[in-house]
Amino acid sequence: QPFALNASMSSVIDSDSSFLSQFYSNFKPKKILGHGGFGCVFEAEKHVMERIILGRFAVKRIPLPRNENDIASALKEVEVLLNFDHKGIVKFYDAWTEQPPPGWQAFADGVMLGKLDNKVNVPIDCAFLYILMELCQFTLEDWLLRNDERDLEKIKTIFKQIASAVAYIHQKNYIHRDLKPSNILFVDDNTVKVCDLGIVTDRALAGDDSGQEVTMERTNAKGTQRYMAPEQMGLSEYSSKVDIFALGLILAEMCIVMNKEKADEVFNNYRSGVPNDVLEHFPEVEQFVALLTNLVDTERPNAEVIVRHEFLLPEDIARELRKYHGRIGVANLTNSQEASRNRIFESLTAGMRTKK
Repeated sequence: QPFALNASMSSVIDSDSSFLSQFYSNFKPKKILGHGGFGCVFEAEKHVMERIILGRFAVKRIPLPRNENDIASALKEVEVLLNFDHKGIVKFYDAWTEQPPPGWQAFADGVMLGKLDNKVNVPIDCAFLYILMELCQFTLEDWLLRNDERDLEKIKTIFKQIASAVAYIHQKNYIHRDLKPSNILFVDDNTVKVCDLGIVTDRALAGDDSGQEVTMERTNAKGTQRYMAPEQMGLSEYSSKVDIFALGLILAEMCIVMNKEKADEVFNNYRSGVPNDVLEHFPEVEQFVALLTNLVDTERPNAEVIVRHEFLLPEDIARELRKYHGRIGVANLTNSQEASRNRIFESLTAGMRTKK
C-alpha cells in the first residue's frame, strides 16, 4: 500500500521523519516515458482508496535546489502552464512540490520503480517539482522513425496543428524555445499537441495583448541545439521568431527521411545560409521552409500568418486561390483586390478554421 510504504520508507531513511510523498501516495508508476537532465516523466495511474483507478496521466518530476525562493519561482512559472487552454497544447492539471529527507527519493525509487525497465538517477538532497499532465500516445519523433513513406497532405494537417499551438503560445506573450519532434505528441494518429513548456519564458510585453514582437536578452541559450535559430545560439537578443525557425526545420524533417547526422548537416546549412537541395523535388515545401528559416528573423512570418498560409490549405482550396492570383497577379493587388481576395479566403475556409 503506497501510503503505508511511504511511512516505512521515511522511517528507514530518518527515524524522526514524517515525510509522505503525495506522488507515491496517490499514483502508481506504470512506465518511465523519458528521463534526462530535466528529470523524468512517468506514466502513472491515479488511485483513490488504493483500488479505484481514476485514470492514467503523465507526471513530470523535476529536481530543484532545496531553496524556498527557487521552489516558489518554479511553482509561479508552472501556474502559467496551468492556465494555458488550447486543443493543440498538452493539458496541465496540477502541480506540487515535495521536499523529501536526503536520500529518501533514491531509496523510494529503488523500491517503487524497481520493476520498471529504466533506472532513474536522482540527486541525494534536493526538492522536486511534480507536474500532472495529459497522457498522450507517442511523439512526432516516433512517427518520423516509423514512417518512411509520408503523405504531404497529412504532413500539412499535422504541421498546421503545431503552428496553431505555437500561435496560441505567442499570443499569450510567451516563447516555447525548445520546439522539436520529441516535444510534439500524438493523441491519436491524426491529432498532435505541443508539450514540454517547462522552458517557456515570459517575454515581458509592455502590458498589452497586441502580439507585437518584443525581443528579450538572455544570458544563456536554452533549447535543443539541433533546432535552434542562429540568433538563439549566441548571447544576442531574440524574439518569438526563434520558434518559427524551429518550425521550418521540423517541417523539412517531416518531408524528408533523414538520419540525425544528415539532419544536423541540413539544419546547420539553414543556420549558415548555405543552400540545401534536400527539398529540390518539393519546390512548394522548399519555398515555405526557406520562408520560415530566413536568417533575418524579422522576415520570418509570425505563427498566425503561418496557420493561414496557402501552403497549408487543402489542395482544392489552394487551387481556387491560385486561380484568383492567376487572373489578377498577386504581386500587384490593389487594396480592393486584396480585400476581395481575403473575402474569397474567408469563404473558402469557413468552418475549417482551427479553434482555440
